[in-house]
Amino acid sequence: MLSDISRLFDPLGLLGPLIITAKMFLQKLWILRIYWDDEVPLHLNREWEKFSSELSQLKNVNIDRHVLCSKVLKVDLIGIGDASKNAYGFAVYTRSWSRSGVFPSTIQQLDIWWNGPSFFSSSSWPNFNDDPGVSDDEYLLEKGLKALESLYDDNSSIEIEPDVGSTSDLFDEDWIASNTASESESSDHAYTCGSTGTAVVIDGNRIYIANVGNTRCVLSRGRQAVRLSVDHTPSNAEEYSRITAAGATVSETGLINNSLSVSRAFGNFQYKSSDLPTSILSAEPYVRTIDIQPDDEFLVIASNGVWNCFHDYEVVEFVHRKLERNRELHGYCHDMCEHLIYRTRYMEGVGTGNLTVMIIQLNVNADH
Repeated sequence: MLSDISRLFDPLGLLGPLIITAKMFLQKLWILRIYWDDEVPLHLNREWEKFSSELSQLKNVNIDRHVLCSKVLKVDLIGIGDASKNAYGFAVYTRSWSRSGVFPSTIQQLDIWWNGPSFFSSSSWPNFNDDPGVSDDEYLLEKGLKALESLYDDNSSIEIEPDVGSTSDLFDEDWIASNTASESESSDHAYTCGSTGTAVVIDGNRIYIANVGNTRCVLSRGRQAVRLSVDHTPSNAEEYSRITAAGATVSETGLINNSLSVSRAFGNFQYKSSDLPTSILSAEPYVRTIDIQPDDEFLVIASNGVWNCFHDYEVVEFVHRKLERNRELHGYCHDMCEHLIYRTRYMEGVGTGNLTVMIIQLNVNADH
């Protein structure tokens, strides 16, 4: 890419719009913190290939450098400047008038300066929860941690069996208890607001995962993405059956009563009855256990704002590219959020959901 850009020689500035388009690719790489030896993301690589394939058409373009109409009455010197979040520039040209007072069809081009892309760095952190249920998340953080702590405080002598055993039961009991407590302690707020969640407990060489809703946990095993959680969505056949049996509808776009995009969540008691398994919305978690393997590298736990924009394998590759340069994970979650904000807002013109990311490194030896 850099080699191709350096070959675009335009001393007169007549190809300014094309040159700046090429340089804006460097801007995108800079914002995404892609270094010289890093692999270019697939979506940018495709965009560049399309652009570079059209460069050969330049040889068919002829531009008259000096054009004046006959019997000139006057010549105007015109300058235009403009700027955006992507680039800034300034152009100067002349315009000649004929005796008939009619603008000529061509103009004399004096010079054009396209000064380059607007290199900026965003230092803002994303809002981890911009929906009205933010206090539900704070409540669940407090109650959920206590519930997980009680797993060992109250069962310190438990022998964990390969089939998850009582640990799975405690996840179910504690999470549903947290959901029920939320109803009793903050019923007014929790009636219309809710939250999803994923919890991971690492006990020696074993990992326990529990999730409710569409937050997700993905394992990198031998640089391959392995999903350890389940997205609870209304379009899932089992979830769909429970929802419709409880008297609700699921739209073609996968929304419960044209409103809710998840089939399991904390709070949102307007969709729940006292009998949780038969409610429109459930708080019963999906629970899974795995043993850590020698080629397991890290876990990524993130909210749906990440997974709506990234495939599982893209997240795994993103972290691996960072680890290849620096084994320390510090700053990687921030980098991923910045990458997503730029990709959705500035490249695709859309927004993203709440962004919460955790990366847990596995099989870390004493050297790291």
